Amino acid sequence: MKKSYRVDEIRSWDHYWEGRGIRSKRYAYDLIATYYRRILLKPDLNHFIKKYFVKNAKVLHAGCGGGEVDSDIQNYLKITALDFSQNALKKYKKRYGGSKSIVLGDIRNLKFDKSSFDGIYNLGVLEHFEISDIENILNNFHRVLKKDGTIIIFWPPEYGISVFVFKALIFVLKYIFFIRNVEFHPPEVSRLRSKKRTEVLFKKCGFRIIEYYFGWRDLFTNVAIVAKKS
Repeated sequence: MKKSYRVDEIRSWDHYWEGRGIRSKRYAYDLIATYYRRILLKPDLNHFIKKYFVKNAKVLHAGCGGGEVDSDIQNYLKITALDFSQNALKKYKKRYGGSKSIVLGDIRNLKFDKSSFDGIYNLGVLEHFEISDIENILNNFHRVLKKDGTIIIFWPPEYGISVFVFKALIFVLKYIFFIRNVEFHPPEVSRLRSKKRTEVLFKKCGFRIIEYYFGWRDLFTNVAIVAKKS
C-alpha cells in the first residue's frame, strides 16, 4: 500500500460515510451535519463558485464526500468528484448517478495530468491532515491546475463557532453522561489558526490568496479561502 493511501485513514472515513440510519449512535450528529451542509455550507459555496468560476469550468471537488453541497452547481460546472472513501463515492454516485466523473483517489497523490483543471474546491477537508500533508496537497493542486487556476477552500478555524459547539458537546457527553471515546468524525488535527500563517503556507505552495472570508454567511463556522495559481 502506497504512503498516500493509509489504511487506518481510509477505514476511518469509510466508517464515517457508512451511514447506518436511525439506529446509528451518531444519528443526531448526522442529522445536524446534513442540515448544516444544506442550509449553511451549500449557499456559501454557491456564492463563491458563481463569483470565481465561469459556467462549464472544469473543476475538481477534491474530497467530495457524499456531495450534498454540489446539488446546485451540478449543471453549472463540469465536476470531477474525488475521494478516497468508497462509501463516500457510493453516496455521491447514488445522489447524482453515473453521468458525473467520480474518481477514487488521494488528494496527496493526484493522478491527473498537469494543467487538467480550471479550478479546485473542497469543504472541511484540510483540517484532517497534518501540515506536511497539507503542503503536499496544495502542491498537487498547483500541478493539476491550469495557468491562473483558482482554488476555493473552506477551512474551519480554531475559533469557529462549530468548533466551540462540538467541544462543548463532547465535554458534556464525557464528563456529565460519562460516555467515553466520543468521536463524531476523524480528528481535526490542523484547524486554521491565523490569516498570516495561511498566506505564508499558500505562498510557499505557489498560490496567492485573493479573498479570505470569515463571517455571517455560514455563521462563522469556516474561513473561505480563494487563491490563484501564481
